[in-house]
Amino acid sequence: MTISIEEFNPGPSDHNVLCVDVCGTLYNQNTTADFVKFHHDIVGNRLRKFFLNLISGERNPLVYAMVLIGKVIKKDIHRDLSIFSLKGEARSSLQNSSRLYVLHLKKYEIRPIHSFVERMRKEGWKPILVSNSLDIVIEAIAEQMSVDMVASKLSWSNHWCTGHIATDLTGEKRRHVELLLGLSLSAINCAVVTDNRSDSDLIAVSTAAWLVAKKSCRKWMAAYPEADIVII
Repeated sequence: MTISIEEFNPGPSDHNVLCVDVCGTLYNQNTTADFVKFHHDIVGNRLRKFFLNLISGERNPLVYAMVLIGKVIKKDIHRDLSIFSLKGEARSSLQNSSRLYVLHLKKYEIRPIHSFVERMRKEGWKPILVSNSLDIVIEAIAEQMSVDMVASKLSWSNHWCTGHIATDLTGEKRRHVELLLGLSLSAINCAVVTDNRSDSDLIAVSTAAWLVAKKSCRKWMAAYPEADIVII
């Protein structure tokens, strides 16, 4: 069922865990790519920022090429290159940038979803941020919101970033939420709010789902007739 944001009301519920996506759900931003550029700006890594700008942007043939190649090899090449540009950065420097980045993100908040999550919390739900984005970013957001989180983990060597992901949550969100909670989501009341098709593992096990769409419903959402489609 498609609903407007004004109708986005959970009502009374016995659910107790709400899995909340971040990029495109809480914020109108790709927090991985945006944070990496933000960090390079903060510390003055001009060449790295220039490189990332070179492989970004709309109508850029390099972007199209990376997307096509990525589909063949099943890799998000732009994401991998963005993260690789953090190689050699100190953990303390990235943590400082992440704290500043949360303030920067404020202008990209999708306020109706933030308000919804807060209403759910007041009704007794336990929100958990569940994101493919970098743990160093999601930790800062979760700290500000006073909620738990799981996210893709950066790889470190003696407190220096290796430029790689140690644990990737893409397609594995349910498993990592279950590891956090120490129990199966199928054994408890669980709900999800997301704009991601790749969150099918969470949607499938949830007893309630709110799928967030910009302007109009997306085709993949038709696979979940029991979910509420929230147009923002």
